[in-house]
Amino acid sequence: MIRNAKMEELESILAFSQGLHGSYMSDNLMLRMTNQLDNVFVSEENSKLIGYGVVSNDKKPKGSIIQVGFLPNECDGNMETMLTHLEDHLTSTGCTAIRANVRKKSPEASIYLQKGYSLKLELDLLECPNILEHIGSAPENVREFGKSGIRGVLKTERECFEPHWRMTTMEFLAWQRLEDRIFLVLDNVVAVVGYILINVCEGDSLLSKIAVLPSHQGKGFGSDLLNAGLKWAHDNGASTMRLSTDSNNLKAKNLYKNHGFEAISQELELEMIY
Repeated sequence: MIRNAKMEELESILAFSQGLHGSYMSDNLMLRMTNQLDNVFVSEENSKLIGYGVVSNDKKPKGSIIQVGFLPNECDGNMETMLTHLEDHLTSTGCTAIRANVRKKSPEASIYLQKGYSLKLELDLLECPNILEHIGSAPENVREFGKSGIRGVLKTERECFEPHWRMTTMEFLAWQRLEDRIFLVLDNVVAVVGYILINVCEGDSLLSKIAVLPSHQGKGFGSDLLNAGLKWAHDNGASTMRLSTDSNNLKAKNLYKNHGFEAISQELELEMIY
């Protein structure tokens, strides 16, 4: 049976997610579930939680399947049923396209493709296994985000990302207020020209987003931001850092390689149009 999750179940769902996906993949999940409880679903059998699904419809007409998970011996049939339920929920709220990121060689990926999802992008999941060995010097013009820099951040967002992946002013401000994460911006004399978002969870860290204005790329600003992010993560208890990037973005992959990142797996960004 699939039903909406209850607030008191969110801690159990988060623990479930951490067991399946690791803490670095689940750190942002609690915030999203708390803010959008009507987009969180559980699958149960004989009153036992066997799976869950989390979606987002805050960027309509495009919706996202954020995360789906089932006990290993409960995937067959139940995974597809959950995906259909999530799709029906998103389309009923006005979404005309749905995106999802899944591990390339996972059973979940096969289910999405069988359901008719098309491939939008291949992503490399990278890891820096020892942050301490790869921290470089961070320049003085990298600082914590303040509201005065929001225009530059939003301009960077518009020029670097398609609408579906852009963050809003409220999302940036909310990120800034949370513990165990940092929002750093890089100034070029008077204007913000780039930013990086990092969060730490149980000794791991996740580079959630990094961007530099196209007009300022190729000048070392990306490396400056990455050095500052690695240092902050290490200072706050992380020994490793992970991120995902477009498999075809050789410039970004070379930047990460120069800072100790190695490929550990691949993900697929899939989309269904209704």
